[in-house]
Amino acid sequence: MTWGAYRLHANVITVGLLYLCVVVIVVTRLVTALRRSEDRWKNAFENNPTMYFMVDPVGTIVSVNPFGAARADGSRARRHTDDAR
Repeated sequence: MTWGAYRLHANVITVGLLYLCVVVIVVTRLVTALRRSEDRWKNAFENNPTMYFMVDPVGTIVSVNPFGAARADGSRARRHTDDAR
């Protein structure tokens, strides 16, 4: 192999490594942004004094925030005691 071929090979490796570094930086930033967004959503869902329900396409409740769960449990208990009278 000639000296020019070695230089070309080294340049290709260098460009490839630089590209890989850029990809790693971009993916790291995207993951960080995704985690922040997820934290904001969790905070809004779990700490909001409003009843939030998530339902599937059929209409079955699949998730309830803590405020909604506390209210639903209380209203269910009241209904059961009202039915017993």
